[in-house]
Amino acid sequence: MIFFKKDKKAEKKEKYFEFSPKNITLKDDAFHGSKAISFTEWWYFDAELDDGYSIQMHLRVGSLFKSSVVIFFEKFEIYKDRKLVTTKRKIYLKKHVFVSKEIPHVKINGKDIIKGLIDDKSGKWIYDVNFEINGVEAHLKFVGDGHGYSGAVGNPYNKKGTTKQGKWAVILPFAEVTGKLKIENNKINVKGFGYHDHNWDMRGTVITNYGWLWGKIYIKDFAIVWSRVFKTKSIASNSHTPLHNSHFMHLFISIWANEGTA
Repeated sequence: MIFFKKDKKAEKKEKYFEFSPKNITLKDDAFHGSKAISFTEWWYFDAELDDGYSIQMHLRVGSLFKSSVVIFFEKFEIYKDRKLVTTKRKIYLKKHVFVSKEIPHVKINGKDIIKGLIDDKSGKWIYDVNFEINGVEAHLKFVGDGHGYSGAVGNPYNKKGTTKQGKWAVILPFAEVTGKLKIENNKINVKGFGYHDHNWDMRGTVITNYGWLWGKIYIKDFAIVWSRVFKTKSIASNSHTPLHNSHFMHLFISIWANEGTA
C-alpha cells in the first residue's frame, strides 16, 4: 500500500513532489551509472542483530567529469546497545573495483563485497555482503521475499525523465540476516533482520534540496518504509515530527506485508 500527502500551501509555491513506485527486477540493483557531468550512486544495508548489535553498511560511487574520475567509498559502522563500537571507511580507485551492470555484484581487489541473486526454487532474494577494513569484518547474508519497488524521485525536469532527486529502489524492505562480525579479533555469530536499498543518478542538482528524512518501522507481519524531502531550510526548521505536521512538502510511505498476511 502506498500513501501520499500534499501540503496545499507548499503546492502553491512549487510542483508537487512525487514518487511513483514500480516492481523491480534484479537488474535494478546492478550498477546504473549516469550520463551526468557528476553523479553519485550507492548501495545501503543495515541490520538489527542479536545481543544488542546493529550495523550500517554503505558502498558509494562518486563520479566527476563524465566518469573521467571515479572513486568508490566503502564504509560501515557497528553499534552495541545503540552506542558506536567502531566505524571504518576506505576509498578505492576504479581500477580496483568490478561492478556489474546486469546483477548486483561488486568486487574490490578481486573479493566479493556485494553479490545478490534470486533462488530458483524458493524465489527468495539472497545477498551476501562482505565488508573488511583494517581488521574489522562483517560477513552477512540477507534473505528476503523480494517485495521491493523502485522509481524516479520527484518531478522530471526534462524529456528524458531526469529528476533532481535521482532514482531510489527499496530492494529488501525486510530480510532475515545471519552471519559473523569480527571486532578486535573477537568473532561474533549474529542473526536478526535487515533492510537494503539503492540510489542512483543522484546528480549535482540534488543540492537544490535542503535535505531529507527517511526511516523504517517494523511490526508483526509488516514493514513500513517512509521518507520525506525538504525543499527549503524553513520547511525543515518548522518540522517537529517527521510524520505529523502541517508543513509537508512530501511524505511517502510504503507498507510491505509478509506472505500470507491478510
